[in-house]
Amino acid sequence: MAAAVALRGAIPGMGSGRLTGTFSMALVSAAIVLVSLEPANTVRSAWGFMASGAQCLLCILGFSAIPWTALFLAVHRAAPLDPPVMGAYVGAAAFLFAAAAVRIACPIDEEIHLLAWHMLPIATGAALSAVGGARWLDRWHRA
Repeated sequence: MAAAVALRGAIPGMGSGRLTGTFSMALVSAAIVLVSLEPANTVRSAWGFMASGAQCLLCILGFSAIPWTALFLAVHRAAPLDPPVMGAYVGAAAFLFAAAAVRIACPIDEEIHLLAWHMLPIATGAALSAVGGARWLDRWHRA
């Protein structure tokens, strides 16, 4: 859905309305609530927590690179009227896709692992993509 909003918002006159943004925020809130309802196990060691988390983080970064690049270039070719928001949607789409792929293979169901190593990269990737959108998608406003 985030990819569809980013591509639709890159076309003038087809931008996302307030309803789409509100719906997206509701989906994110629901995902966080569902993850927090997951039964928690105890973390066995700090080293194990960091090692498994680093592996998940690297996989999320690797799986998000191609979708992020493809979506960013597609939105860049159009004329987004709100570049930071479109950049955030591009980042959210790419990192959510990657996190879903990694989640399928990740054997750890601990709440703290999911929040720290799966959800945090999504939020950070979307925020950094919003910064990238503000810098590189704003070609129409500079012209």
